[in-house]
Amino acid sequence: MNEVLSEMEGDVLVLTLNRPEKANAINEAMQNTLVEKLSGSKAIVITASGSRVFSAGADLKEFSELERGVAAKKRRELLKRTLNAILDYPAPLIAAVQGKALGAGAMVALLADELVMADTAELGLPEIKHGIPTPVGYAIVAARSGMTVARRMVQDGEPVGPGLADFVFDVSSIKQKALERARVLAALAGPSYQINKKFINAPLKAALAAAFAEADKA
Repeated sequence: MNEVLSEMEGDVLVLTLNRPEKANAINEAMQNTLVEKLSGSKAIVITASGSRVFSAGADLKEFSELERGVAAKKRRELLKRTLNAILDYPAPLIAAVQGKALGAGAMVALLADELVMADTAELGLPEIKHGIPTPVGYAIVAARSGMTVARRMVQDGEPVGPGLADFVFDVSSIKQKALERARVLAALAGPSYQINKKFINAPLKAALAAAFAEADKA
């Protein structure tokens, strides 16, 4: 089974996280495909299979043959590459979140140029409940919503509703609404859009670099 489905909807590339039996947990193969596909299209929509979970986050069972610290470092290196690929994608990228987006799944969604969520969907950074620091998650949420919400999400690990989204709709229309927004932005995209996006994302790229460096100390 393909872990990321890829299909064109007109000029928009739709990438669907497709490990529903694993709550769309993000593994190395999935990240390799995402990074590979983040180029060449006028716009991209990232969505997920299933109705309840966008992604449960990083697949913590992957690399179980490795020592725990080594496995954690490998997951961070993969995530760093993926998140930077999202930020560097020069065209519009829309995340369509139909259910729970946790940990790395929330980070992927929150880095999109626009976040479209179902009115029943949630975003969460539960790492602290597993004894895992998440300065990376904090940097991403803080860039979108500010310190107060970011600190609460990181330090108590409880999910929040769709208040961080750009647009909120009924779950039945999430993909279609995301495609509509992608087409609107694709019509505006070009050199000016790329310049704006690079400038907008520059502070967050710097914050992520510092956050990953801090996470490596754990």
